[in-house]
Amino acid sequence: MQAWLKDVLCCLQCGASRFELRSTVDKGTEIRSGELACGECARKFRITDGIPDFIDPADEWIAGEREHARRIQDELPQRLGSEPAAREFTRRQTLGYDEPSFYDLLTRSTMDQALQMAEVRPEMRVLGIGDSSGRDLCRLFGVRGCQGVVVDVSEYLTLSDIVIETTGVYYDRVHASMARLPFVPGSFDVAFASACVHHVEDPRLVFRALKRLLRPGGLFILVNERTISRLRPAHKDSVKVSDEDAHESVYFFHEWTRMLKEEGFSVRPFRSRFLTYRARLERRLSYGSKETSFGRALRAYFGAMSKLEAVPAIGDAPAALNFLWERELIGDLGYSCIARRTQKD
Repeated sequence: MQAWLKDVLCCLQCGASRFELRSTVDKGTEIRSGELACGECARKFRITDGIPDFIDPADEWIAGEREHARRIQDELPQRLGSEPAAREFTRRQTLGYDEPSFYDLLTRSTMDQALQMAEVRPEMRVLGIGDSSGRDLCRLFGVRGCQGVVVDVSEYLTLSDIVIETTGVYYDRVHASMARLPFVPGSFDVAFASACVHHVEDPRLVFRALKRLLRPGGLFILVNERTISRLRPAHKDSVKVSDEDAHESVYFFHEWTRMLKEEGFSVRPFRSRFLTYRARLERRLSYGSKETSFGRALRAYFGAMSKLEAVPAIGDAPAALNFLWERELIGDLGYSCIARRTQKD
């Protein structure tokens, strides 16, 4: 971390923003090891590998998420045959050298689309939520000259050194929960999150924290959040999924918008242009030679609705998808929006 960061951090215990920095190892302008001691309650926060740790050890949800990430990292040497092979694999994945995954391509495209609509300037301070190694913050904002901070609960954040050393773009990092962001009010101009807020039990906690941290008029770019289709009649509201590896809540499109508005944001949803409409629709109509349950439900829906109103033909994929999206009949495509913090509290 750099010394300026302590001026925007606040204590999780008492809320004070006055810290005493006790550095033990420095690397140029970066503080690699040491601790931050709260000037009010004296609680201490450890700094390791340049990353201050503001994780509450009593939070069981965070402990589970960290353990999941740690288990994946521990399994790599066994899966790849050796520790050096695991390190090289991790390095290449972190930097995006290998063929990008579907999620990587989707994130890049959707964020680029969002940045075309947002007004991002070099002097802005940006908060990346759940950004793992910080690669997206570096690629999207760091190269534009923005001052950035990445928050993540997992140990993936320690891989940020690889990104920083390779790109030459420095950004600060903090281990913290997105539901308990340890920053003073008005610290940031922009915040962004991609496909991570649904891991919190109640996304409104995140939106509430962001309203406090963003300056009046500040932007929150939210992309690729999981959504649910109204074709699932058993669910009238959000769906909660939990297993040993993940804790997720899946919502309708309108629920994401409603929660943001309730917490004081004006919202502009948009659809990702990453996949063509035809590819998106066909991907859900069939998988290989087998028709999916979504495909069957879709065809049944079109069959029923065609008797009641004019519905686009099933072969007209762009119009059909648009029709379904507007009625919230398609899920899992991802909710994306640009939300602006209201000028007044």
